Amino acid sequence: MRALLSAFAASAALYGVANAAVTTTIDFEGLTAGTIVDNEFGPLATFSTVSNGSNNAAVVFNTNAPSGNDSDLAAPFSGAGGPLSPGNILIISEDARGVSCNAFTCTPADDEASGGEITVTFSREVTFQGLNVFDVSDGRASFTASFFDLNDAFITSISAADNVGDQEYQAFANLNIAGVFKAVLTFTGSGAVDDLTFDVAEVPIPGALPLLLTGLGLGGLISRKRKKAA
Repeated sequence: MRALLSAFAASAALYGVANAAVTTTIDFEGLTAGTIVDNEFGPLATFSTVSNGSNNAAVVFNTNAPSGNDSDLAAPFSGAGGPLSPGNILIISEDARGVSCNAFTCTPADDEASGGEITVTFSREVTFQGLNVFDVSDGRASFTASFFDLNDAFITSISAADNVGDQEYQAFANLNIAGVFKAVLTFTGSGAVDDLTFDVAEVPIPGALPLLLTGLGLGGLISRKRKKAA
């Protein structure tokens, strides 16, 4: 029996048996302000940026100690969910790579007033649940998140309200957008995001696994009978 249980445990580990999705949130905490975010979350997702200004990067911004004269991104923020102090958030840097930034940091962190796109590419398809957006609409700017599947086919998009201005935020939750492999976060002006929340899709049990376990069990039973007969 112990041999059979061991075989089942080994097979389950080998094939990644799972019955429930795992909810994960990328909140950028633990990173220093000004850190360029690209592969810091490699096992979960990678980040790339296209700026409407220079060749800029996605960087961490500390809302508890705002830099670059960005007082509009200072905590606390007001919104429908009440006051929010998010700590670190993600912005597009106003400073260009290779100019005011080195390969790893941009100091001080300062958001790009011209906007741009942050593309989040997940390591596998996920069910996207939500995110928070900050300071994205002031009468001349806006924010849209577009979602694509593994084949780069468009799934759906969401947009921020027109009144999410200085020191304000909008929370998106329980979106339940399935089959997402890539999210493109588009800013037409300044702004930031945080708390990217998603469910990692369930790992299916291979159809051959029950047969494998049955075979292992029968093999152990036959082996024991032979030992008794001997």
